[in-house]
Amino acid sequence: MGIYKEGLDRNQQLLFPPSLDELVDENNIARAIEEYVEVLNISELNIKTKKSLITDGQPAFHPKLLLKIYIYGYLNKIRSSRKLEAEIKRNITGNFLLKQNRIC
Repeated sequence: MGIYKEGLDRNQQLLFPPSLDELVDENNIARAIEEYVEVLNISELNIKTKKSLITDGQPAFHPKLLLKIYIYGYLNKIRSSRKLEAEIKRNITGNFLLKQNRIC
């Protein structure tokens, strides 16, 4: 054992891996976004989806999920959808908001 702190072995198997809920701090803005969007009634906001036009391909994301992403991007000054996608993929907070759904 040296005099310096060392990281953990990346190959070490965890018996109970941490959940996303454990990884995101209680005071993180993602929790506020989550709570805010979940109390909204999307149908009252007149957000329309074109479910009848979707005949093939993957199902669309839920409007609440997209709203969470847009709010997250706005608060973090991310305007480009490509930059927002990259941020969501690399950031634990983004994964928390998406509930581990994959964008692509």
